[in-house]
Amino acid sequence: MSAATAGPQVRRAAERALALDPALADAHAQVGLWSMTYGQDPATAAKELEQSLHLDSADVAAGGWYPFLLTYYLHLPDSAQAVTQRAQRLNPLAFGVWNPFFLSLDFAKLSADSTHALCARAARIQERLAAECEAHRRQAANDGRGAAAAWRRWAGPTPSGRDLAYLAVSLIIAGDTSGGREALRQALARANTEYVREDLIANAYMRLGEREPAIQWLVRGAASNVGGIEFSLQDSLYAPIRSDPRIRAIIERLGHR
Repeated sequence: MSAATAGPQVRRAAERALALDPALADAHAQVGLWSMTYGQDPATAAKELEQSLHLDSADVAAGGWYPFLLTYYLHLPDSAQAVTQRAQRLNPLAFGVWNPFFLSLDFAKLSADSTHALCARAARIQERLAAECEAHRRQAANDGRGAAAAWRRWAGPTPSGRDLAYLAVSLIIAGDTSGGREALRQALARANTEYVREDLIANAYMRLGEREPAIQWLVRGAASNVGGIEFSLQDSLYAPIRSDPRIRAIIERLGHR
């Protein structure tokens, strides 16, 4: 289901829940996540996520994603670290807390001992998360082959279309271009029968140096309101296409929401 379909349904459901009980922490968290991801409204997102944690300091969704908002949207890394530490202390084995944490880590800046400890923690939470951690650890150590193998373990034997698109990006980064192309081919085939995030397909095409299909998929992503596309377009990966009129139109439209 595309973000254009799912996003409004999530927001309406959360708002109905809050109308029935304004003290529902997770409903506030879901409104906050919608505001951050689909509404391009970091201020409202911060307000709702803060309210969620005020009502329930152990709320997994708010504890997991509020640090992401603080780091990348509000540029408050110290506050993000404090929220992260509390969330991990209160939810030591919650995937919803640790997955956003791993997504935001720069493994290249961590010591080998630190990454080993993190991956050991990940293994206690979920095998898939452990494989992702191992992939990042190997990549940071310039072990592309090991990273690619770990990403394939992460995808597993029956990956979804979204997983295939993410695998394509990850394999290309690891230096396995042929494997990345094959994963992208499979993701594109799946996109005919299931929703696959457009920004992931665009990312893979950009890393392969194929700018035109990347632009086309970004245009499709903007039309479906894929989450965080304005954040993605800030990445230096997309610098070569930001002057394209179609990309400028997306940036301008998102900037005026």
